[in-house]
Amino acid sequence: MLVVNAATPIQTVQDLVRYAKENPGKANYSEPSVAFQVVVEQFKLMTGAPLQYIPYKSSAEALTAVMSGTTLVTLIDSGPAVGTIKGGQVRALAITSAARSPELPDVPTMAEAGYPDLAVSFWNGLFGPAGIPPPIARKLEVELIRAVKLPDIEERMRALAVVGEGRPGEELRQLVAAEIARVGEIVRIANINTN
Repeated sequence: MLVVNAATPIQTVQDLVRYAKENPGKANYSEPSVAFQVVVEQFKLMTGAPLQYIPYKSSAEALTAVMSGTTLVTLIDSGPAVGTIKGGQVRALAITSAARSPELPDVPTMAEAGYPDLAVSFWNGLFGPAGIPPPIARKLEVELIRAVKLPDIEERMRALAVVGEGRPGEELRQLVAAEIARVGEIVRIANINTN
């Protein structure tokens, strides 16, 4: 979720872009990791918003920086943000996933906000050592896909604003290859230090 301090006059993603261009000295963003930074840098490349990156050690610190007014905006995973959004400390401008969040159905997607190329979801995968015998790898794949669909597991993940899809290993390999190409290009253009 892309969030700003609720006390700001910024109500939409377009307001954020306009504000950043009109106030470049006040336009900064807090992020806890390169993964989030890459998405904001992609947003900057698309909009021309001159946001300055301020690194933080955790999502909680990045969010606190926005709540205190130290930084203007952060892109943060939904889980930590939901309580502060519902509590009125921060305002969600948009979510980067392809669909609206069930937790915050009034928050538009980036596509709905006018930025369809920013439909980005963070994902996790389970990886093993090279050379796992194919029958064992297939058994693990089947069981993991089954496990993420169990009602109690789905409920626990939903509480964290996580959706467990469970995809076959070949799909994960294709996703990793596509992400390396996409993210690598953004890192190169935006000159992001990944060390």
